[in-house]
Amino acid sequence: MLLLSTFLGKFFFHTLFALYNEVSLTWFPPNYSFVIDESTRLKLHYRMRFYFSNWHGTDKDSPAVLRHALKRSSSQETAVLDLPSLTYLYAQSQYDFQSGLAPLRSPQSEEDTQQIENECLGMAVMAISHDAMGSQMPTRELTRIFKYKNYIPLSFRQDIAQRNIFTRMRIANVFKAFLEEFNDRTIQNSSVSKHYLKVKYISTLENLTERFGCEVFEPSLLIIHENEDDASGFGDKGARHRVLVSGTGGIKWQKVNPQRRMSMRSRRQQSQQSSGPKHPTKHDVWTTFSNFSEITHIVIRDSTVTVYKQDDKRMRDNSGGILKTFKNLQIQKLESGYRLCGTDTEKPTLRELTDQLSGQRLSTESIVLTLDRGCPPQPNEVSNLLMVTRPDTAAPSSLSQGITVFHRINKEDIIQDKHLGKGTRTNIYSGRLKIRSYDDDGLSGLQRTEEVKVVLKVLGAGHRDISAFLETVSLMRHITHKHMALLYGICMHSMDVIMVEEFVQHGPLDLFMRAHRADLTPSWKFQVAEQLASVLSYLEDSKLVHGFLCTKNILLAKDGLEGQGAPFIKLSDPGVPITVLSREECIDRIPWIAPECVKNPKALSVAVDKWGFGTALWEICHNGEAPLRDKQRTEKERFYEAEGALVIPNSSELADLITHCMNYDPRKRPFFRAIVRELDRIKEQNPSVVSGVIPLQETDPSVFESRFLQTIRKLGEVLCNKRMYFKCNLCILQGMEYLGSQNYIHRDLAARNVLMESETLVKIGDFGLTKSIKDNEEYYTVREDQDSPVYWYAPECLIHRKFYKASDVWSFGVTLYELMTYCERKSYPPDMFQNMIGRSHGQMTMARLVKALEEGRRLPCPPSCPDVVYTQMRRCWGYSPEDRVDFKSLIEVFERLLSTEELSLARSC
Repeated sequence: MLLLSTFLGKFFFHTLFALYNEVSLTWFPPNYSFVIDESTRLKLHYRMRFYFSNWHGTDKDSPAVLRHALKRSSSQETAVLDLPSLTYLYAQSQYDFQSGLAPLRSPQSEEDTQQIENECLGMAVMAISHDAMGSQMPTRELTRIFKYKNYIPLSFRQDIAQRNIFTRMRIANVFKAFLEEFNDRTIQNSSVSKHYLKVKYISTLENLTERFGCEVFEPSLLIIHENEDDASGFGDKGARHRVLVSGTGGIKWQKVNPQRRMSMRSRRQQSQQSSGPKHPTKHDVWTTFSNFSEITHIVIRDSTVTVYKQDDKRMRDNSGGILKTFKNLQIQKLESGYRLCGTDTEKPTLRELTDQLSGQRLSTESIVLTLDRGCPPQPNEVSNLLMVTRPDTAAPSSLSQGITVFHRINKEDIIQDKHLGKGTRTNIYSGRLKIRSYDDDGLSGLQRTEEVKVVLKVLGAGHRDISAFLETVSLMRHITHKHMALLYGICMHSMDVIMVEEFVQHGPLDLFMRAHRADLTPSWKFQVAEQLASVLSYLEDSKLVHGFLCTKNILLAKDGLEGQGAPFIKLSDPGVPITVLSREECIDRIPWIAPECVKNPKALSVAVDKWGFGTALWEICHNGEAPLRDKQRTEKERFYEAEGALVIPNSSELADLITHCMNYDPRKRPFFRAIVRELDRIKEQNPSVVSGVIPLQETDPSVFESRFLQTIRKLGEVLCNKRMYFKCNLCILQGMEYLGSQNYIHRDLAARNVLMESETLVKIGDFGLTKSIKDNEEYYTVREDQDSPVYWYAPECLIHRKFYKASDVWSFGVTLYELMTYCERKSYPPDMFQNMIGRSHGQMTMARLVKALEEGRRLPCPPSCPDVVYTQMRRCWGYSPEDRVDFKSLIEVFERLLSTEELSLARSC
């Protein structure tokens, strides 16, 4: 293998090669480990497996195939093969041609049979001339030294042996004359080189043999999914299938009759038989499944291979496994962290463990490995392993030239109906579009007119800069995907610019989901997410950016309810692009707009759509409810400044995916191909996602506050033993202690931001005001004017705008007061403080509140509140941060109260 590697030259050419077993017709990667014992009988060939037709570029009717060059300009590529690889391929092609591994194509007539025989003799002439070149051997000696029968296919040689002696003599004389003429006129009188003969020999094989450089598989089961509800091709019926894979033709398939399905031995025998006259049948027709550029990802589970396309089609192939799966150097997840199996190396986080192992030498099964940073391939990544096809006369793309192209629609062809709503700088109407067409024969001149329902998006006359709007129209015009709304064109009339778009029956997804929330199942939502990821993966592959992903820009063509199949969505246009929006308009789009675009609207990249997908996915999980819908612009802006996160949906397998997509570092957001794969993994591992069962409990952000308050009021005095009530308080304390341990200050702890999961489990939400404290500081200073929950704030927050961890302790005391009053409106803290200091407005209220706190005035003890609990409230309200109790001490107090009889014996205030 070492000599072979030296012979083949540069490493990246090795990616075209593999090990082949002619007996089992099986391919192995070059680094495959074989188990060898005394009974092993194995003969392997190191062969070029991945072949690309017309890599040589001699066929002017086919696209040229080139290798991407990293160190050259984007308009230049290099040859697919270097000289050593070409030499190896030539020897391999000779072997395949002569042994029958590359069978001759099927002749269509007797005349075609004669043509094939002549071409075989011509191949022998080229091979002999190649071998004799440079030997200075006289031409007439060639036929004596080189026997032509050794250079033709075995099947042809056997066929010649069956013919009479005169025919054999005639063939030998014709070959001798042809060989002498070729050497005298072509080899000696021109500058023909060995390189030329190699290329000519291989290129001729592409047309002379059947499916040269392709692979044909006969799976036990093949299923073609057009969509979720349709599958064609079943292994339990009479028909069988074959799959054809080629470098330039992609993946194709065909049905074959059961009697045509051959055993391994039959296939080997057939490949060595002569190609007699044979007319094409319907079984010779192949159906194209996909080109390689259209494949999004491939999933391999045991012996089943599933190929996914951009248009949601899938090919599932079960070929029967021959390999067993095994894993070495596994990382085990423990309660205390992560550990590498077989070692004592353990770290709290996976990142720390991989950093610790980086650069170390790990040994397993006599193999020594060095752990280094992995660089997985990325969508559309350019590499010198990439083969590209490019027609010689490729027409320049209008998009690449920066030309805005769209279909112009006349004003008289549009009928405007009712107003549907407003977008950013646009008014949206329903309408009708007149489409004119002529009779099919095109001779009568009769014109027909039909009306179709459309949506009209009118850019007002006040917006003079329409170039960006037209650019969006031009961009959408070039997109063709089944999950993309059709854009008919643009109408420019007077001062108005009107975008004419397809009318989609059920309208925006957010409105539909809010109206039918009781009917939506996890399966329904998951299918919507899959379809959205599919169209965004297509946009990513096309290097296009949508820019404004949200459920109101997702349209529902089929509702998929009441047993009517699956839902079907279409992504609408983004409207006015981000690049021309004002800062205020960008802030209004928080949290759909990516954070980097708020800072710089020109920073438009595919990563922007990944963030938007995460937000849209959040909306889908919450039945179309808009996140941060009640927040003002200043609050939304602070949400991004604090790198806040939306409350992750409860019981949602999509929670991790949302978190990864909404990463504040654009480089760490997953590619859409990875998102599509992740959705497929979730569906495979969580059957409940597609079970169609409505979950018993759904998190609805629109009723966070009211749901919690109503639950508290319903519990009321029923919780006379108060034990269940205090468990909720303990949950809040534990959450705040964890937040502080991570150097975060919540800054908005209140009952309205405490979410009730169950009667004994609560969660802290709304981190819109949360700030991180630097490791070398004890507090955070707020420098901007803002609306703040002042009645929950400690004195240092009101006076100096400084927030300590102890400031959250003060807020917990007020929250505890709310809980002990069962969140009754008459005991609402702002009302209680205003009754204490008197009614006032603006800064006077702040001044009076600060003065009251300086005087030691605090909220009173709620009725029926135990003395021991009110004592803890007062400990939270120490005037100075150092005078207050910490969360750890409060946790100890409440744990003691829950574990003893002290709570039941405590007196009320």
